[in-house]
This record gives sequence, structure tokens and C-alpha cells, in this order.
Amino acid sequence: MNVPTMNMGCMRAGDNPNRICGHANLQIDLRLLPSVDSEEIHAELERRIQKAVANSAMTLSKAYPPIPPFATTENGDLIQAHSSLSKHAPGTVAFSTEAHFLQTLGMVTLVWDTGSIAQAHQSNEYLAKAHITPAIATLRQVIQGYCID
Repeated sequence: MNVPTMNMGCMRAGDNPNRICGHANLQIDLRLLPSVDSEEIHAELERRIQKAVANSAMTLSKAYPPIPPFATTENGDLIQAHSSLSKHAPGTVAFSTEAHFLQTLGMVTLVWDTGSIAQAHQSNEYLAKAHITPAIATLRQVIQGYCID
């Protein structure tokens, strides 16, 4: 999926079902792609929320700072080797991983998964058996080439 996503799927309010709540919390999950200006999108979202709550008792607070989208060069050695071994071209998807944090530590970082992105993160997510053997072969070759040889 090569589009940014925004999910407002987590809302908590009150402490008991038989009371009118005095507070509520809405969490927004925003997943951007490397081609998107992350800082500008977050600033625009914050401006719009501030405008929406300006004449109310509501406030806006961030639970944590935004995490920039992860990007890696497609012509890097590890990416090219993995692409060749797995027989899949590198691509971009809008999901969250720790890859950005590893990359900021100076590590060459690759996010790879077996199976189909269309099946991932669904309520009936599964990995077809046909994807397991090729994945093991790819991992063995990558480990052999980068960790042993």
C-alpha cells in the first residue's frame, strides 16, 4: 500500500459507563511515506485540530513526538542483494517499525517480510505455507553472505 494512512481508532473516555465523562482521549495514528514532508503534515494536522477546539474546553496534547517515516536507498548493497535473493523488488508501504530508530544509530536497515502486504495487518492475517521455504532460503543466504563469509 503506497499511500499514507491516518487512523483515529482509539478513543477512551470516562471511568464508568453510567457517568457523563469529564475527559476523553483520542489517539491518532498517522503513517506517512518518505516522499511526504512529515513535519509539514504534522504541523497542518495540529493547526486544524487547534482550530477545531479553539472555542471549547478541549485541549491538544501529544503523547510523544512524531516518528519520521523510514527510508533507505534502493541501490544499497544489502537492499540489492536481498532483492536479488528474494526475487522481489524493493517498495514502500505505510506501516510502522523500529527501522527508523535503528537507522539513526548508523545501521544499514532493511524491513522485509514474507507473504503478502495485502494480507498483513488484517483480522485474519496469516502466512501461507508456500512463503515459508523461500523465506528461509533467502534468510540463510543473507546471513551467510553478511554474517559468516
